[in-house]
Amino acid sequence: MSTIQDTAYPRLKKDLSVRDLTAIYTPTADECAFAVAISARKPTQALLLIQLKILQRLGYVEPLSTLPRTIVDHVCGSTQMRVPTARELKAYDASGSRSLHLQKIRDFVGVRRFMDTDWTWLEQIAREAASTKQELEDIINVLIEELVRQKYELPGFTQLVRAARAARNAVNSAIFKSIDGQLSAEQRQMLDDLIVRRRGVTLWDQLKQEPKRPTVREVAKFLEHIRWLRSLGHGLPDTREMAVTKRHQMMLEARALDAKDIRAVKPLKGSSQKTENKAR
Repeated sequence: MSTIQDTAYPRLKKDLSVRDLTAIYTPTADECAFAVAISARKPTQALLLIQLKILQRLGYVEPLSTLPRTIVDHVCGSTQMRVPTARELKAYDASGSRSLHLQKIRDFVGVRRFMDTDWTWLEQIAREAASTKQELEDIINVLIEELVRQKYELPGFTQLVRAARAARNAVNSAIFKSIDGQLSAEQRQMLDDLIVRRRGVTLWDQLKQEPKRPTVREVAKFLEHIRWLRSLGHGLPDTREMAVTKRHQMMLEARALDAKDIRAVKPLKGSSQKTENKAR
């Protein structure tokens, strides 16, 4: 499961130094003038400035009532405004004024709100990233980078996770189906035979055999093993057009499976796809 800590998705620090607060959350003269232009009321100006600094820092908005009090206190203290109470922050979060103010803040900061209609574009970016990347964190980071480049407000992290996972699954399914469609009946049977247990072992177990201590006898045995592996791969679909990083990751995932794991996975269409669900 991907976690926000594994990606570049911006987060608020719980412990902020005075230096960080001053550098990041101190409103400028232009920002204060913007707040004054929106509202003549000091309490509203304070709320506007807090939201503005958060959007600048994170690239998305957060309910003011959930913010660290140190940030709220600093923004208000640096502009000599009264600090709103927790009750006032919750009331503002639930008010209609907040949505109106947020749009003005977005315009001032220069970011666009991410809309439902924008998912088609972002999902295409996710599929392009998934064609060369296998880890969800890497796909998510590509989405974040592109959203920032296009000056979009970031969607929620869980939404990005779902988009990245759906894209990876779609790309992987297309790869598996393409390979599966190129297999002959004889090749399918050969792959099925790899996971059939005979005398307590399977050919899959033998296929993953590692070389032993390099004595003359063991080297000869392992060279024979290599020749056998090459014979298994003869005539199988060419995967060289697949991204090297993706092919390598799929190889590592396949090596981690034993025959029992593969048998437990219901194939989508034939034995060559038995590792798809596991790879997800």
